[in-house]
Amino acid sequence: MPKTKYRPFVYSYVPSYSGDAGSIDGVTEEIESIFLGRFRAVKGEGWNLRYLHMVGLRNFVREILEKGECKKIVQMPTGAGKSVLLSLLALAAVHLRGHIREGGQRNVVLVFSSLTRIKFQLFEPLAIASGAREGFKQPSFFVYCISSDAKALASLRTELIRHGIKGRWAGDGVLLALTSTSIPLRSTRSLSDALSMIVDRVRKSGNEYNHVIMLCPHALKKLKHTKRLSTVEQQLRSRVLAVFIDEAHVMVSLRHKLGSLMAQLAKSAPIALGFTATPVRETCITVTGKTCSHDLLLHGEPILSYDLMLRRKWIEPHEQPVLVDHLVARFYRSNFHLLRAPAQFRDVHDLWRGSCYGRVREYAERMLDELEKHFGLNRYALPRSAKVLVLAPNTREADIWGEVLREKLRSAEHIFVAHSNVPNPHGEIERFVRSKSGILIAVDMAKLGFDDPDLDALVIARPVRSIAAYVQMRGRVLRYPRSKDRPKLRRGALVIHLAAKDVMEVDNEVMRVESGGLPRVRLRDLEGYGGGAAEFSAKTEMLFLGERRIGAPPTPQPAEEDLPQSAPQLSVAEEPQAPAEGTTRELAKKNIVQFLLRRFLSLLRQLAARLKAALTRLFSLFPS
Repeated sequence: MPKTKYRPFVYSYVPSYSGDAGSIDGVTEEIESIFLGRFRAVKGEGWNLRYLHMVGLRNFVREILEKGECKKIVQMPTGAGKSVLLSLLALAAVHLRGHIREGGQRNVVLVFSSLTRIKFQLFEPLAIASGAREGFKQPSFFVYCISSDAKALASLRTELIRHGIKGRWAGDGVLLALTSTSIPLRSTRSLSDALSMIVDRVRKSGNEYNHVIMLCPHALKKLKHTKRLSTVEQQLRSRVLAVFIDEAHVMVSLRHKLGSLMAQLAKSAPIALGFTATPVRETCITVTGKTCSHDLLLHGEPILSYDLMLRRKWIEPHEQPVLVDHLVARFYRSNFHLLRAPAQFRDVHDLWRGSCYGRVREYAERMLDELEKHFGLNRYALPRSAKVLVLAPNTREADIWGEVLREKLRSAEHIFVAHSNVPNPHGEIERFVRSKSGILIAVDMAKLGFDDPDLDALVIARPVRSIAAYVQMRGRVLRYPRSKDRPKLRRGALVIHLAAKDVMEVDNEVMRVESGGLPRVRLRDLEGYGGGAAEFSAKTEMLFLGERRIGAPPTPQPAEEDLPQSAPQLSVAEEPQAPAEGTTRELAKKNIVQFLLRRFLSLLRQLAARLKAALTRLFSLFPS
């Protein structure tokens, strides 16, 4: 498909700051120059901002200079450079304080993140943007990170110093800070103490310095059980310049106190931005106080992953691709004949574990077959030639996955298991990311915010009901790789969903999710679900539902080792047509009949499966 030059919508400008449109260009170029200088000092002279970043910055500057505030949703598919844009907008916010409502009295930027790993991924670009490389002679802001994982914080500090981010490091225990030494930070062992100390430090330092505080909502939850919550909350409300909420689709819920508190902070701050690939109604309401619409998106319209994959929009000719241009997604339904564990059996865990072994063995065999066919590799060569992420439903099943794969592949060196019950899960994930190949089994730690561009295949081994959850998960494998010899560049990225409800890679559905079309979010749907020890599966039947291919595959090249005699040839995929600007909702309306028919057939299949399971149980009571 020929590439068409595309310039996305940029808000019309009504002079209210200095009277000429050149002011916006001048401010934007000044911030870009500072940002680029700091990043190139660490990353090298070849480092550049993407067109997506520059458009987002320009629209942000325009909002500030026109209105003195900015409350938007930053919708970007996973892998599009959200962390860089967040640090760029943080730098812009503190440099534009003089043009922001009540900016003279506000000097705190709050960055809420749900997972420790995401905070660590954000810390490096924020530390570079702050000017740490310049020795804090003229700091733009200080950076604080609060995390309950003290060992991981210490490792992060060592890693950042090794990468050349040299500055005045402070903090201990649950706090890591890149700051000046004028007001020292004492050692802290609790999240609430760390947050209270930072807020007190902000108060004592006055308005001269800016502060970026990275934390999870649980730090506020800890304060709820003390008398300090109202004091800290009041001080934050009066000082907060900007509230950035990362992974906003799972971070906000107005039905809970923490979600309500984040909404109040976002309302108090002149700048509130929610970062997500899949905005939902509660995201928009919490961040902006309004229901979802394209007017609330910082880029003026949704950034669709299909556009980035097929190079239709948002990518300049000189830029490196953002996402891979070929995806193969294969879907299976798993029909479980679940039996309730008899009451007389005390150790139902053993029953569940024995049954779980059977299910995982079947899953693993199907996964290895699909990987062999897709990448043209012998299964014993896969852990040494490709990188695969397996998402399990719970920690016990993840452990069983590790045991089964080590047995089937006769190797333990390239099998990684990371979840909350593993002694050092973040270290295990880092070992996988640094390795050139292997299989990582995780539960929730790699579901959101997991950044490994060299990942070749994703295996979803858990039932996932929500299309938003699927879109988030598939983003792990769509990133364009760092290495040019990755298998997914030769054969295409692969998604294998072993417990799907239906074929989920549907053009209209994916675009609807990325456009903010979901009416509400249910955490249960976003997280998936898994079996427990109270039930065990007597039998698992797998039904192939279908395959979806996006983009034209490259010419298949022979694999370097263990190529089967008849390597499968990938056929040219049917490329989805890009909707015209502003027509995403109209496209969904035109296909409503197809959508309803697909859902109706899905319900019929579920009903048939349940009826079959019921008849099987009934006949088992009356053996012939």
